[in-house]
Amino acid sequence: MTSLVTEQFHAPTGRRDARAHDRARRRTIDRLAGRTVWSAAVELPGSLEWARDAGVTTRSLDVPEHYRDEEQVVAGVRQADIVVLSAPPSAALTRAIRDRGAHALWHLRGARARTEGIDAFILSARTASGALIVAAVIPSVGTVAVKEVRGASYRDMGWGCMLADVVETDRDEAVGGTLRPRPVVAVR
Repeated sequence: MTSLVTEQFHAPTGRRDARAHDRARRRTIDRLAGRTVWSAAVELPGSLEWARDAGVTTRSLDVPEHYRDEEQVVAGVRQADIVVLSAPPSAALTRAIRDRGAHALWHLRGARARTEGIDAFILSARTASGALIVAAVIPSVGTVAVKEVRGASYRDMGWGCMLADVVETDRDEAVGGTLRPRPVVAVR
């Protein structure tokens, strides 16, 4: 089963918000404790300074434009570390990272600024159980539509539903404030 997990972060406005913020911070520190977050030409926001006391460190990873030995590039990466890449990584580089037991992440950023006129970015992949996952990232309204398709006979239905979600929402107005569904009112 595919999940879409969302979490909102903002300045706490009361005790409940403060407790939720503290729980999220503790959970994050527990999951990252003892790891190194490597960044290749990516500036990590805040450099995770707030988690340094828990043993979370950040380091820069130099990935030359033309390299021959992936093992040399990832020489300092250890098991359970996190490597954030900014350029499209080669299969050999990601394999070298994963062979060390580390996590390879590709940070796609600024795509909206460089691709004016794009209504949605479409991603698709297969799960380990064979389900097709189709996702549309709709930057104009800040929405991600995800469809999980099991069985070849439903493939077109999944794609069609995802495309319908894009067409329905990509041109919606989203001017300031919280997005709320428009009320459905009978026409008079």
